[in-house]
Amino acid sequence: MEAAINFYKADVQLKSKKLLNDELVVDEIKKIVIENTGITINQLHDKTRVRKIAKARQLFQYLAYKYTSYSLSYVGSLLGTNYDHTTILNSIYIINDILFLKDRDRYYTTVKSAIEQLELKTNKRKREKQDRNNYTKYDI
Repeated sequence: MEAAINFYKADVQLKSKKLLNDELVVDEIKKIVIENTGITINQLHDKTRVRKIAKARQLFQYLAYKYTSYSLSYVGSLLGTNYDHTTILNSIYIINDILFLKDRDRYYTTVKSAIEQLELKTNKRKREKQDRNNYTKYDI
């Protein structure tokens, strides 16, 4: 009987550590992107076009859209600079291309690692919102 109670307590503690709230998921996405790309939080919020920082920002926007219920325009406002919804769509296309190309793109391992970490910490799978947002430039 005592073992069953201990098992139940452990199960409840494990479930309580999973992130379910979208705001908490966004904070976790920021941490994961920073950890995987090696940039700072200030660089993520900055509007610079340096490739390393721009790819990290695109990864953040992709994950924020796919793993939360936020709209494209709201995801654009999460980094403090109001990105247009078309910028977020472009980020989704770029990350989908990276995932499609797999080993032929040098950012694949970074993107795949971030997705796996996020799914592990949040216990969420990416939403397949509208099919039009899952296309790559290779789909004809």
